Amino acid sequence: MSDSPNKPKRPERIFSLVEANTLIPHLSICLEEIARLRAALMNIVESKSELAGGNGNPLADIEQTQKDIISFANLADRIKQLLEIINQTGVVIKDLDAGVIDFLFLRGGRKVYLCWRVGENRIRYWHELLEGEGDRKPI
Repeated sequence: MSDSPNKPKRPERIFSLVEANTLIPHLSICLEEIARLRAALMNIVESKSELAGGNGNPLADIEQTQKDIISFANLADRIKQLLEIINQTGVVIKDLDAGVIDFLFLRGGRKVYLCWRVGENRIRYWHELLEGEGDRKPI
């Protein structure tokens, strides 16, 4: 997600461990809902891709296709809303599929990331700014 040139850059938020852990329940709910919504989107896409196979049969019920398009748009809008809610907290979404979130943190006077993944009940790991989840170290 890149910022547009006209959009002011959001100031970096530096979290304490307590502040970051306080956000975990809220972030967990948002990311779990996003995962459900994305699965529903994929179901719609897969059902329509079967139609695109060109089996020679007439296109499926137009009314149902229109309902699916509206449903798709509503699901996508809700995902966008949830992503905006998450972004407003000041965290960094690192991997939406895996549910990995980073929190900017000062460790020994330098910026690093606290790293959390959906399913973890609290933050237990950190990594350098240029590293990823695979480089996590215990706090």
